[in-house]
Amino acid sequence: MARVLVTGGAGFMGSHLVDALVGRGHQVRVLDRAPSRWLPPGAEMITGDLADDATLAAAVRGVDAVYHLAGFADLNAARQQPVETARANLLGTLGLLEAMRAAGVDRFLFASTVYVYSREGGFYRCSKQACESYIEEYARTFGLRYT
Repeated sequence: MARVLVTGGAGFMGSHLVDALVGRGHQVRVLDRAPSRWLPPGAEMITGDLADDATLAAAVRGVDAVYHLAGFADLNAARQQPVETARANLLGTLGLLEAMRAAGVDRFLFASTVYVYSREGGFYRCSKQACESYIEEYARTFGLRYT
């Protein structure tokens, strides 16, 4: 039984992933800005932000793997808010990767987007492409195992 963290686990996709992981017997911790209305029994909830280093350290402590689904995903809002999109997606991901590295967590599953292969998606696409580049470099430099 793995101990896993799901960022964005209170959202639509994240909550279903949490259900599936709990159903398979994993110990699940959820990190999201808002408490989950659908948290299954046995799952742990941490309410906090990817921008907070102390929250990230607490969230990754003792886990074997991280499923990273949290982020700024509103394409229309991202077109008007490029800096906020980069803060949430790129800097949030980097903060999480650093917290994982400090805690010795080396398994990372990243929810990206089909837009990384497209010219569409604007600043959202840019932020996800940058995340993928950093994840690849963390793998080369620090031995991160990622999907």
